[in-house]
Amino acid sequence: MFQIVALPFDALQALPPLEFKLMAALLRYANKAGECWPVLRQLAADIGKSEATVCRAMQRLANTFNAFTERCRPGNGRYRYKIAERFLPRWPGRKPPPDPSCMVVQDGLAQAASQEANPAKQAREARPRDRLGFAGKTAGLPLDPASQWRKRIESWWRSGCKFWLAEWGDRPGQPGCLADPRLIREVIGNAI
Repeated sequence: MFQIVALPFDALQALPPLEFKLMAALLRYANKAGECWPVLRQLAADIGKSEATVCRAMQRLANTFNAFTERCRPGNGRYRYKIAERFLPRWPGRKPPPDPSCMVVQDGLAQAASQEANPAKQAREARPRDRLGFAGKTAGLPLDPASQWRKRIESWWRSGCKFWLAEWGDRPGQPGCLADPRLIREVIGNAI
């Protein structure tokens, strides 16, 4: 089963294009702890470069960009890598590493700076929004059937007569249509 994870783009964008591509390919093979041991040939195939180019780029990642906390060759011919924390994917449920710019030194130890919640902003951004064909329902107001059908017909017409939910009955113009024919003519007439 696959899972979508967020790559730390802020750390990756500091890399040159080849190293960026190589690190993204390398992250495909990493476990949650950041350990991986891909074959150089496979990495070269993944990014479409030669093995020599990939080898030089891996050395630059290790030496220039400190992308690995560990890079060793245990004896089987493959390198074993432990990717630095700042490059690791942000797995669901895993806390991201603390941002050094948000750290405050207190009693000689770095502490994360606190941030207060802003309930007014949260309330403002969580306003109820109308759903298609159900104006007023989220605000607790009674539904007006005419405006409800008007929105449904308008969206159907704007979509090129393609979008129509089965729960609304047959499409306008078909024998089992539940919308008022006068309303259909009115909406389509205004749209033309």
